[in-house]
Amino acid sequence: MKTLIQEFYNSGFLLDSSFNLEDMGHEINPFLDFVKKMEPKPFVINEEVYLKFKEFQKPVKILKTKESKTVREDLHSRVNVLKSYDWSNREIKLKHFVKHYLNRYDSLKKILLNRPSLSMPLSLSRITSQRSNDKVQAIVMVSEVRKVSSGNYFLEFEDPTGKIMGMITTKSLAYPLAESIIHDEVIGVEGTKKGRYLYVDNVFFPEIPSDRQAKRADEEVYAAFIGDLHVGSNNFLSKEFSNFLKWLKGNEGPANQKKVARKIKYLFVVGDLVEGVGIYPEQDKELLIDDVYRQYREVSKYLSQIPEEINLIMIPGNHDATRLIEPQPFPRKSFAKDLYELPNATLLSNPSRVNIHAKNDFCGFDVLLYHGTSFTWYLDNVNSLRKRGYEHPEAVLKFLLKKRHLGTPHGAVGRDMYEQDHLVMSTVPDVLASGHLHVSAITRYNSTIALSASCWQAQTSFQQKLGITPHPGKVPILNLQNNKMLMMEFCR
Repeated sequence: MKTLIQEFYNSGFLLDSSFNLEDMGHEINPFLDFVKKMEPKPFVINEEVYLKFKEFQKPVKILKTKESKTVREDLHSRVNVLKSYDWSNREIKLKHFVKHYLNRYDSLKKILLNRPSLSMPLSLSRITSQRSNDKVQAIVMVSEVRKVSSGNYFLEFEDPTGKIMGMITTKSLAYPLAESIIHDEVIGVEGTKKGRYLYVDNVFFPEIPSDRQAKRADEEVYAAFIGDLHVGSNNFLSKEFSNFLKWLKGNEGPANQKKVARKIKYLFVVGDLVEGVGIYPEQDKELLIDDVYRQYREVSKYLSQIPEEINLIMIPGNHDATRLIEPQPFPRKSFAKDLYELPNATLLSNPSRVNIHAKNDFCGFDVLLYHGTSFTWYLDNVNSLRKRGYEHPEAVLKFLLKKRHLGTPHGAVGRDMYEQDHLVMSTVPDVLASGHLHVSAITRYNSTIALSASCWQAQTSFQQKLGITPHPGKVPILNLQNNKMLMMEFCR
């Protein structure tokens, strides 16, 4: 016992005189591991620290489904998976890269051709053979963007027929949009050919049509969005998340909140269900559960408390036990067996598309789910977004909707070279739901709701270094009947 006491001292802890280690028996080694990983670390080991350890050790109680059925509204619900991706092990060759980017070009060209302002685009081979001073239009992929000391932008455009150098001068009408142009995206341009340059006067992004009407269901039904649980982290907010689960059962809170809870039929989880293991250097110092299999067992215990009448729709994130290349498949059953056995769960890839609440006389809501791994690249490299900072995910979401792509630059995310570029928004979503940044936000762009689904993890040491302040415990909720959003808060 003296050796163990000395080990506590050597680890930087003092023992309260009223706290007796001898009573702990076989728990003493797990207890020492626990206090080593606590944040902030306790200076004195006492009964209060021990009670936190016991709370962590306590298994999560699983709610019996019949307990919730008596209080929930009997409402219609339906989930139709429109797109989810599986991974197949195969050799990737140069031809796959070529087909991937040709598919991106063709998909976004079709969208751009629907714009009345791009009525007569020419191929670049035609434009290069044109006389100088001719007014031309083209749909191009941007292979290079460079701002020079004069303030002008030099760009390299290409399409399947050839290449041309472009220039946006400080006097061009397109100049305010120039800093929003990124490499590898597909845009429409209009300008004048002068020598070997195309002087750009106008730039057209794929965009979302501005004349879309917001959809409305014929009954009061709700969809809720959460993400970034990070179960297994010593910063996981277990008490707050448990409070959310209690509320979701429809028995907690004021009458108006109970009414909403009992009418929630869809709950989306947009990635990072667990903290993972080996995600970043020295992560082990911030883990309460250092076994990813146990992390998934633990998150399953929490999610099993959700009433079966609620459709639980989940995608992975960059902390989950699956490959990081996008599209990213859901973790295999060997990792997350208990999640696969949840009767109300739909397990999808990142990204994925689902349609919810369709009826014979109603087409339902198309929901695009994306964890948001590419957001970091945009916030670091696009000047207008960098100025807003990590606390404004809504700015990134609008940017992506304008581009109709979830991760345009080749280096923004690791990507699988499928023949089809699955990060293109080929159809317009009614809802774009994301996470990753741990900040809650809701915005609308041309009748599309774009939201960031907060988190259930307190500020980590890594976030502290970056100056990122998370917004934990906030839950965006969509009323499908009136298309209005509300925000529930479970952290005070």
